[in-house]
Amino acid sequence: MRARRPTVEVLGGFRTVPGTDALVVALGRVCDVRASDPSVVTPDARLALSSDAHRLDAAVRSRDRDGVPVAVVVGPHDDERVLASRVDVVVRMGTAEPASAGDPADALRFPHPAVDTSEHPPVGPLVRARWRRRLALDGDLAVVVGFPQPTPLRAESVPAALAVCAAAAVRGPQVLVALALATPVVTDAATAAWLGATDGDDVAVARTASDAREAARVLARDDRTAARLGAAGRRLAERVHDSGRAARDLLDRLGVRRADEQPGPHLADRLTELGSRAAGPVVLRAYERAGPFVALAGDAR
Repeated sequence: MRARRPTVEVLGGFRTVPGTDALVVALGRVCDVRASDPSVVTPDARLALSSDAHRLDAAVRSRDRDGVPVAVVVGPHDDERVLASRVDVVVRMGTAEPASAGDPADALRFPHPAVDTSEHPPVGPLVRARWRRRLALDGDLAVVVGFPQPTPLRAESVPAALAVCAAAAVRGPQVLVALALATPVVTDAATAAWLGATDGDDVAVARTASDAREAARVLARDDRTAARLGAAGRRLAERVHDSGRAARDLLDRLGVRRADEQPGPHLADRLTELGSRAAGPVVLRAYERAGPFVALAGDAR
């Protein structure tokens, strides 16, 4: 029998704090999220999406009685210290502003913009090259997304293109997917600032759209620099923008025990996506390292 997924009751309000939609989606991947309803079973935790959320006061009052911890998302005009004195965890949206000395000690920052890096596993240069050969694509394929004169791609094909290309000129929401995939990225200064990325360290920054397209083509032929930027971009996505990690951290801070994620059911699919040879050394090492977890996952079914 699989471990029970915890339940988080979401309390909505009149105000909307930007980024809370991504927070609810990320939580839904690690627990069961439901609307506030006093008639159903008591949840494991409650999350108010704003300080004016319906039933927030009742949730705080009942915390001592039912033992259900409460978190609240704060907006730019909320007094965080007052809210922190009433709830278990204060959630602050965004990535740019560092915490100040007066911030609550247990405040959690949920990234905005955000990407769930577990949904977009990194693809290294050698695997990318293997897939380009298999698909008969140019060895130094560079794609353009979000800039004028983009590579002609259907929207659903963009992540796949970013996963196999040698480099990409990207701006707009798909840049987060590119970073998570470890795609070597060229972007503009505004997007780099939005990401908190440093030119030359995390991404390459171009002044104009034509410069970005040309820089991506040059980067696609520079294996060493492309590999370095791809790995750095992935680290940036994990460190600053990972919604999945923040959602798990929120449950941990609320003291909610979450069902362990087992790699067994997904290991074969991931190895196949990477083009690993059946019974080859990579596959054998992967199953050897994950053997105990695969066994546990099989027992839990």
